[in-house]
Amino acid sequence: MKHSFTRQQKLLEADEFSSVFILRKLIRSEYINIYYKKNELGYSRLGLIVSKKIHKRAVRRNYMKRLLREYFRQHQLGTIGFDIVIKVVKYYNSEQYQAMVGELDNLTRRVLKYYNKDNPIATVDLENAK
Repeated sequence: MKHSFTRQQKLLEADEFSSVFILRKLIRSEYINIYYKKNELGYSRLGLIVSKKIHKRAVRRNYMKRLLREYFRQHQLGTIGFDIVIKVVKYYNSEQYQAMVGELDNLTRRVLKYYNKDNPIATVDLENAK
């Protein structure tokens, strides 16, 4: 089954990012911070922040964003109704990729735990999502 990552699944405007930051739901880890809030759209939207402080080269920043988008796409977090902003706080490359994915899995479970408090029927199986 092919999963896609469409334009409607992206946070694009400053107001969309701001609405997530205002709610202040935050989960931290070594490589990334995840800000999130529920939305009423029936699908999730993803916003990514990788500043020049993380790495000065755009190609490296784009690589990190590409990996995060691919994780979001493969795990189909787009079906649970969240606005998610992922802010990279530490540079990672292909050697640290597995550690970063482990962090993403852990953080995603925590977000889903928050979601499942109000909606116990909805689940996402992270192990079998690929």
